[in-house]
Amino acid sequence: MLHLPHFEAVRLFDIGQFALPCSQGWDAPRRPVVTRDCTMWNAIAEHITQASGQPFTIRNHRSVGGGSINQAYQVIDSDRSYFLKINRAVQIPMFEAEALGLKEIADTDTIRVPRPLCWGTANGSAYIVLDWLDFGGSNRESWYRMGQALAAMHRVTSDRGFGWRQDNTIGDTPQKNPWTPDWV
Repeated sequence: MLHLPHFEAVRLFDIGQFALPCSQGWDAPRRPVVTRDCTMWNAIAEHITQASGQPFTIRNHRSVGGGSINQAYQVIDSDRSYFLKINRAVQIPMFEAEALGLKEIADTDTIRVPRPLCWGTANGSAYIVLDWLDFGGSNRESWYRMGQALAAMHRVTSDRGFGWRQDNTIGDTPQKNPWTPDWV
């Protein structure tokens, strides 16, 4: 399996501020007190706990790049991190298709992609939780290896032809995936 090179700078802070966890408030002088509704964050943490079989409490979350049309976060507990994408609740079919597609890509054992852990809706929002991948630096060799792995993935075929079992999206653009005898 190939570890993808880093190709997008990840923002470490959202507008220069680290996101505060819902479970903590600070009451000392010059420390903010968390007053926002944490229902969604707690529901996502509970879903992570159920899906992983290990207790997970969001100790911190930070806004990161890579979410395209979604809000994207790294959610962190004491020893694990996940990549979380959030959108409006009506977008849950988009996340379901993404999860199924990532699982199928991962099952090819050709290229490393984040495995989906869970997805659902909470407090009016849809979400998907994926493995957090730490990207290393890139160089000519890593890009070459990624291209080789991507080509290997595209050589995995179906006896049904070209297409997929369901439609999905690229961002918010619908992508139709009917089975056809060729890819054109």
